Amino acid sequence: MERLAGRPLQFVIAWPIALGLTMVAWPAAMKLAGLTLAATAATAATAAKKAEA
Repeated sequence: MERLAGRPLQFVIAWPIALGLTMVAWPAAMKLAGLTLAATAATAATAAKKAEA
């Protein structure tokens, strides 16, 4: 039970840190995914045009 006594304090400290990181990491991850998918789509379109010719 002694180690459970510190849990509320850990939660109070960790929650804002996790929220802040999420606010930064989520948009960055979405932007990176969009760039990756756009590059993949462009490559697929180029390959399709070459296959038709």
